[in-house]
Amino acid sequence: MKNAWMLLFVLCAAISGTACAQEWKADIERTDYDRVLVRQQTNSLINWQEDPKDFLSIEKWITERQLKDEQPGWRIRQRISARPEIMGRVLSCIGQCKLFRGAKPHSVRFGSRVFEGDEIHTEKNSYLWAYLLDGSLVRIAPESALGFLEINFQAKKVFHNLRLNQGYVHWLHRSEREQKITTTTDTDPLFLPLLIKESNLTWYQRQLFQKAPDKNQILMTTSFDYLGVKEHQQALNQLIKKNNELLKGIESEVLFVAPNGSLHVKNTSFSWYYGVAEDSYFKLFSRNTEEEGEQESSRLQNFLFRGYVNKDEKNIDLDVWMRVDRDGRQCDTLEFNVPQLLSSEIPYRRPTTLLVAREIWLADQSTLWSDLNSEEKLADNWGLKLWKEELTVRLDFLKSYSRRLETTNLRSVQKLTESLILSEEAVKAVFDERFFTQSLEAYYRSLKTRHSFSQESVRDMTDLHYYGWLIKNARQY
Repeated sequence: MKNAWMLLFVLCAAISGTACAQEWKADIERTDYDRVLVRQQTNSLINWQEDPKDFLSIEKWITERQLKDEQPGWRIRQRISARPEIMGRVLSCIGQCKLFRGAKPHSVRFGSRVFEGDEIHTEKNSYLWAYLLDGSLVRIAPESALGFLEINFQAKKVFHNLRLNQGYVHWLHRSEREQKITTTTDTDPLFLPLLIKESNLTWYQRQLFQKAPDKNQILMTTSFDYLGVKEHQQALNQLIKKNNELLKGIESEVLFVAPNGSLHVKNTSFSWYYGVAEDSYFKLFSRNTEEEGEQESSRLQNFLFRGYVNKDEKNIDLDVWMRVDRDGRQCDTLEFNVPQLLSSEIPYRRPTTLLVAREIWLADQSTLWSDLNSEEKLADNWGLKLWKEELTVRLDFLKSYSRRLETTNLRSVQKLTESLILSEEAVKAVFDERFFTQSLEAYYRSLKTRHSFSQESVRDMTDLHYYGWLIKNARQY
């Protein structure tokens, strides 16, 4: 009964607030002003997950109201903080992939949306490719956990903030350069075929085979050449050219945070492995062996150390594996080759099908890049905030905050692992074959079976039969 009277009082106060504003000496226009709602944003500011007892507390309401009256535009800030922006979508997941939005895990598959604050975990023998709005791709290896913290848009730049909790990930930056035309097949066939039918090599094989005369079809069947590889890569380059006209030089910047170090890079691909309380390894890639033409966009490739007062940034060379000590105080070139690290590079060296799928999705959101010139259009059509000069301040804060926070976390983890070592319960985290074994097996298997009957029979399928074959073999349901 008491709670009912409190709720009635709050409702009456809300209804009569405007009428009594003069008597209460409240400047409603100064404190309660709001902006037009952005896409997919609700009118209500109530946190429906809140404890009913706290919601009906008149003392808490009075305190919150006093704080709000001191902060003009509090409604706008509350809306921004309460609604995470979309960062991208899942292209493909093989195995068991869990997305944590809060404390509750959800299984993800093709097309699952990824928002700010989400964290993706891959189980044993599980792999995932994710697509981000600027065209960047992220590959998450087995037994890894990656947090997608935030995405910020400027007129000519897209900024990402990611955190690797454990495991091995690869960031594949979308380059404006075209791919070299080779006879090399897709290096990550574990994920194939994709449910985006126009992205698969089999799509181009069907087009070539079914349009050819009967005599040529016989020659295609008996030839040792791999049908459609050249056309597949040429289609990718055509899509890249077309999308380059839409993006018009928009840069991709990343602050990638791991417990014992951070990377601040721009227009650069990289891989990073982190094992709990152990050394890390990372590498920045030029991709000169896969792409042709000059790198037009400027690069940024800095490593950030750990320490409460250590603000140093180290410029990192391309195409060299680096080692970071467990404390995050040293970052040096790896003086000897680690076979496992070199083998782990093969899957993401030339994932042609995934690159075609990326360009297709990028073309589907073509209006996003023209809307970057208007704050209102970006908010109304995409539900995104347009950042200006304040993004530089935000970046400086994130660098400082992550450095100090991770330094504290490292000390706590080291104390815990030392106690486990004394009790002989510690398990050493090392980089080994579990992060890439299945990918390599799928790659070698694809080379052996490229001319098998099951593969070549796809060429003669009807559109309906082909769609059923995709659903059966894509392993996304």
